[in-house]
Amino acid sequence: MKIITIASLKGGVGKTTIAAFLGQAIRKRKKILVCDIDPNNNLTDFFLRDVDIKELQSRNIYHGLTGRKELSDCIFKTGFDIDCVPATPELAMVGSELMNDFGSVIRFESDLKSLKYDLILIDTPPSLTYELQASIYVSDLILCPISYNRWTVHGYQLLENQVLKQKKAGKKIKLLGVPSMVTAKKSEALSDVDEIPLTKTHILKSEALENAIILGTALKESSNAWIQFDSLAKEVI
Repeated sequence: MKIITIASLKGGVGKTTIAAFLGQAIRKRKKILVCDIDPNNNLTDFFLRDVDIKELQSRNIYHGLTGRKELSDCIFKTGFDIDCVPATPELAMVGSELMNDFGSVIRFESDLKSLKYDLILIDTPPSLTYELQASIYVSDLILCPISYNRWTVHGYQLLENQVLKQKKAGKKIKLLGVPSMVTAKKSEALSDVDEIPLTKTHILKSEALENAIILGTALKESSNAWIQFDSLAKEVI
């Protein structure tokens, strides 16, 4: 099993968009679970927007992290042939509950690795919360969406510092930047940023991508956006 986390300390860089559509591209090759560990729960709304809120509130990642339910009991089927562990806003309480429970992250890793999937893809909040720290700990690969602005390198370096702490503790985690939601011109400019190791695939901003995420629909496999995510999937799995 491989665990990939999508993480960024900046909002608006396409984190959930990458999680949604990279997940769909990976599904062509692997049995995949997407796990929403962001209280904003945008990934949940993409995959499970037709599921009743009460049902989502009854079993979700909050229950799995706190041990109120088995993580396997928090998995929902979606219309994309992808399974999903949803999040609800109640997840925002999990840090205060578990901050002194040092074994909780280890249990989370064990619970994830007991599931019968080839790959787990995690979406995270844009801040150094318990949820993000736990996701970093369990990951084999972290993909950090990179936009073209002056805080790009700084945000990446803050995330890199967290990864280095885990590496010193013996964890083997790879961190890569993914140029995301950028124009073709800015994509070229990002290629010259030496401080950040980047994926070969860049995700360009497009109307098709924006419409698909708003409507909760799959990308057309003939579209340029799909080709980019398919290329990214080949690169990271």
